[in-house]
Amino acid sequence: TMASPKYSILLPALLLSFWLLAF
Repeated sequence: TMASPKYSILLPALLLSFWLLAF
């Protein structure tokens, strides 16, 4: 359960970085 909060921030951060790279 400790990884849950970590990934809840890590996943959106990765998606955001990919979104920024797309533009």
